[in-house]
Amino acid sequence: ALDGSCSGLQHFSALLRDERGGSAVNLTPSDTPQDVYGLVAEKVNISLQAIVTSEVSQERDDRVDLAQQWLTFGVDRKVCKRAVMTLSYGSTQYGFKDQLLDDVLGPAFDKAAAALRQGDIAGSIMPFTDGGYRAAIFMAAEIWAAVSVTLVKSVEAMQWLQKAASQVSAEELPIRWSTPVGFPVIQAC
Repeated sequence: ALDGSCSGLQHFSALLRDERGGSAVNLTPSDTPQDVYGLVAEKVNISLQAIVTSEVSQERDDRVDLAQQWLTFGVDRKVCKRAVMTLSYGSTQYGFKDQLLDDVLGPAFDKAAAALRQGDIAGSIMPFTDGGYRAAIFMAAEIWAAVSVTLVKSVEAMQWLQKAASQVSAEELPIRWSTPVGFPVIQAC
């Protein structure tokens, strides 16, 4: 069986001839397989560490607290995966927040509640408050920033496509183009 490495982003990277993005999604030769989700998670963790260490001497603010909470929780490829995977399908920073609440924080809170019901106090400790809502908003921004420097051309292309679609839609016109082989594509509002 064969599987792509984030195939939507592979297509974007190939179409845009994006060497950086193409490398991150295994389109370029490499001695070791690349993991775009892990690369984004690594950049997020570097940013979180920078927030905590650079602002630790200043008055503690929400960003420092949230960064520390995420470092305590742990940011791995799983935290970043769905956001990265759905970027090429139109997901935005706002969508990233919802995905984090659904895929990461919701299940973590459920697991902590189950641990508490079983008397496992240590297993019930969560670093986040308010159901993780502020933490999800914060992490969505961190993932967006990391994706924007890892998959530069894909982010630019999605922003351009969304802007063009909004302008055409505002005029109540269909979006239309022809593929390289001449196949007409029409997407009505």
